[in-house]
Amino acid sequence: RGCDHLIILRYLSNGPQHHMPMDAKALAFVRQKVAEAAAASAGRTGSSSSSAASASVPAADGSEVVSEPSVDELLPAQDLPNAALALQGMAPDSEEAARLWQVLAQSFEAGMPEMLENGQCVALVLQLPLTKFMERPLKRLVLLLSQWLRGQHCRVRNISLMELPHIPRLLQRIGLQDRRLFADLCQVCAERWPNLPVGDLSLLLRNTEDYSLLHAQKGPALRQLVLLLESSLVDTEATDRAVSNSALATLCSALIAVRQRGHCRELLEQLRRIAQKRSTELELQSNVLELLLCVVDLHRAIGMPRGTLQRLMNEAARLIASSKITDDLKMKLLKVVGYCHWFLPNDTCAVFDGLLVALEPEAAVTPVARTCEHAPAALRHRLALRLVQNRSVAQLVEQLSEGDSTNWLMLVHDLQASSEHLTEIVPVAFALLEKLLGSETKDAEMDSATSPSALASAYLTASSLGCRLPQALSKTADFPSPEAFGQLASRTLFRLEQNWPVLGPRDVQTLFRSPSDCGVLARSMLDNLDKFRDFRTRLAVLNSATLALPGEDLAASWDALMHEAQDRKVTASEFCAREAAVRRGDVGSAVGLEARSKTMVGLRQRAFRAVLQEGAIWSQRPPRGFFQYVEQCLGRSRGELPVSGVSRGAPTRYQETLAGETKSTPTASGSDAPVSVALTTAQPSALASEQPSTKESKGVVWHKGMEGWEVRVEARGRRILGGYFLPQEENDEEVERARLAAVEHHQYLQRAHLRR
Repeated sequence: RGCDHLIILRYLSNGPQHHMPMDAKALAFVRQKVAEAAAASAGRTGSSSSSAASASVPAADGSEVVSEPSVDELLPAQDLPNAALALQGMAPDSEEAARLWQVLAQSFEAGMPEMLENGQCVALVLQLPLTKFMERPLKRLVLLLSQWLRGQHCRVRNISLMELPHIPRLLQRIGLQDRRLFADLCQVCAERWPNLPVGDLSLLLRNTEDYSLLHAQKGPALRQLVLLLESSLVDTEATDRAVSNSALATLCSALIAVRQRGHCRELLEQLRRIAQKRSTELELQSNVLELLLCVVDLHRAIGMPRGTLQRLMNEAARLIASSKITDDLKMKLLKVVGYCHWFLPNDTCAVFDGLLVALEPEAAVTPVARTCEHAPAALRHRLALRLVQNRSVAQLVEQLSEGDSTNWLMLVHDLQASSEHLTEIVPVAFALLEKLLGSETKDAEMDSATSPSALASAYLTASSLGCRLPQALSKTADFPSPEAFGQLASRTLFRLEQNWPVLGPRDVQTLFRSPSDCGVLARSMLDNLDKFRDFRTRLAVLNSATLALPGEDLAASWDALMHEAQDRKVTASEFCAREAAVRRGDVGSAVGLEARSKTMVGLRQRAFRAVLQEGAIWSQRPPRGFFQYVEQCLGRSRGELPVSGVSRGAPTRYQETLAGETKSTPTASGSDAPVSVALTTAQPSALASEQPSTKESKGVVWHKGMEGWEVRVEARGRRILGGYFLPQEENDEEVERARLAAVEHHQYLQRAHLRR
């Protein structure tokens, strides 16, 4: 396939190991294979080799001149994402890269209708560099999206709703500030948001939040979208077209992910009023559990009355026990009911127990345990007890895998001495820890079966239980003592010393959550700081050690943080990300603040040097003047020009006084010119007495971009635009009517200017 050869081309031209220019014969061979694969995938055979050979002509100096690609070189739509990914590693200023980017841009333009119907077009544009070859496809894409959002006839039959979440990000990237286009987008989103899944709706709100379009009265882009969503919600709730509880839950979940939640306050309050009203009519609701999801998210955001939550919790407990619900909905409820535990502990425990009975978590320990990872301790301990009931310790050790054991231990790592069912949970935890650590006499360096994340979880559980278990229970037969858990923690720490290079930042944070004295752990990690491969892992070690060892001078460790492997090249963006991570860390003592400031200065200097060494920033977006031209095309397609401001549907000055004279104003040169020129929709007229014998006549030509007839006249050495006449439908009769109206208007303008 074509994309496979593009990947080969990327490796050969700029591979990760050998930074050598590609051989000319190999380059021609790969280009020929790309053309042959593209031709074969499109069902064409015969002239692919010849077209590939003539695609580029070598110059006298050995370089190649980029020429227009042939039809046989175009890639199919399904190969474009992989091809774009393969070409990203090539040198941007090379002639071969320009050639292949041109092929990719024209392939994208050819496959645009198919990708719009599949919902992959805008997402692919966001992955491509906006080179000069992308100007024409981008203009066509923006015009197609504008026509679709306005509900006009579009050459693409069915554009997928999956394109909606990516449109604000596209407008932000290309810098298009068209308020009418965004208003049309908001209107479509307000009408069709119930059909979007929760992921796409969240993405739509986040991308709109990042779109820097400001309205004088309505505020930022997110505010404009939220106002229309609220208006549509109020209108549909008052009719029999009210949105379902599942759609309300989706909208609430998406609004929770918004950073600037203040813009969504009115919409959240409107959702709260709707949820309160529906909670009093539970016998009329078909999806009460989805309504509970909505109410819990609203409780997290702006709060809900206690009576509403309690009424829905009781109804949910009854429905879980009596009806069949999907596992996906059970997992969602299992995750969100914990947010109401401190508000309604008894009702929450009843719903939680009902969900555990319905889910049967013994068959899927890891998914259920990860879902409840951040639940309150009381609910996590109930789940841990449910997983070990009616099974002996030996059966659990044999049946649970390493992942299941690790997730179960994380459920009970904060077990208190006063917790319920202590005698049932602690022996299981001790046996699973011994299983993860293996035999005490086994060589730790030879045993690499246990992952570093599992070892970090084992250390946290062993050290926590060793500190919190009461001494009285250790006298019981077959009950592990705190000293035994302490020995397991020491063995885990010894095993971790063999895995310092592969630890991640989250593993370091897990280790330092232990309630025991972390001084020994901090000194051990600081002594081996150079062994950690990842910068963020070393930073997590320093931040945690600063809190575990207050008052100690860690300046030498901060200097070691800057050491980088010689064989790894760090980009300027990575240095900037590191500087931001150091700046967001804990300050600690005054000595730590000074060392942190010195580290940030060093990272900024390295980022500056990396910027100087890297190539120039390229292909971020086309020139601003091009998108000003696109904005003018958008205005014309809506029936207006930027100079006139006449909205589509309003009668133009020519239509109001077809038999009269066009008003004119004197220009600076003393000549007269029409005040405004607007795009019109052609209407049949009886005044057209003269019909040219050809399709195009002088002053009336077909405009491919506008898909209509363009009228121009020449007067006093100047060319004057008379307007555009678009056919109402795509048939010969309407095209002819539009042409006749354009001819009539051209004759009128000629008479008007000749009289002067």
